Amino acid sequence: MFNREILDYLEKWKTKKARKPLVLRGARQVGKTCAIKLFAQKHFKDLLYVNLDKTEDYELFKETNSLADFEKTADIILKKKIKPGETLVFIDEMQNAPNLIALLRFFYEERPDLHIIAAGSLLEVKIEKQGMAMPVGRVEYPYMHPLTFFEFLEAVKESKLLDFLKKITPENSIPPAIHSQREAWRIGRG
Repeated sequence: MFNREILDYLEKWKTKKARKPLVLRGARQVGKTCAIKLFAQKHFKDLLYVNLDKTEDYELFKETNSLADFEKTADIILKKKIKPGETLVFIDEMQNAPNLIALLRFFYEERPDLHIIAAGSLLEVKIEKQGMAMPVGRVEYPYMHPLTFFEFLEAVKESKLLDFLKKITPENSIPPAIHSQREAWRIGRG
């Protein structure tokens, strides 16, 4: 996995004093799950990953309506003790369990010491079509975009070009050879 801009956002979120549960939005296949797992690996001792697209995870949590039940299920069945500051709770494909969406409010109100991230590619579609209620004011909603050109340049280790382009202003011009660099990649010299 290469660096994504959302990782900087997540690092700032992690250290906020008035941190809210985070619901990462974005289109399918933009790298939300990979980015969150990389963030967890780098900044937490443990990750509680609940993927509600998986039948076994969905069955465990489909009727969970309290924080106590959520934590007991994680501890006893998944063998994951949720420790403040050490465990990242990541609920993926959140749109499959409206009861857990409602539970985000209580994570914010009763357990602000925990780090909770939810994601779901179809979350916004389900909210609109089924009229699901999101806990307004009690969650944070960043959006993850597809790979940017700067992220791509960093991934292919084009650091000089990246640094040059980051400093470009409307008053500057880009030399034609640099502007046509995409052609060099196509023929294998980039």
